[in-house]
Amino acid sequence: MSYNQDEKVTVDSQQRSNTQQSSNIKRPEAYGFWKTVVIVLCGHLGVRTTEQRKTDFARANGVHVFAVAVLYFLLINIALIILVNVISG
Repeated sequence: MSYNQDEKVTVDSQQRSNTQQSSNIKRPEAYGFWKTVVIVLCGHLGVRTTEQRKTDFARANGVHVFAVAVLYFLLINIALIILVNVISG
């Protein structure tokens, strides 16, 4: 098997063009804070399809998801505390 310099140049140029094409691929626009709130609420209720969940993971900002989840957790706990105090008298 012989090695040809022209083959190496062709392979290198193909790899370079593939790298450039992958960098030119536009990422989907990231979700904003309020869209993330909807995603977290729908996720809690379990009404998101698998495709929607995959899209959410690709587009949602992790910091927004964390912030919304913490706020949601606090609101649920405060609501439960108020509910127990109202019921108990």
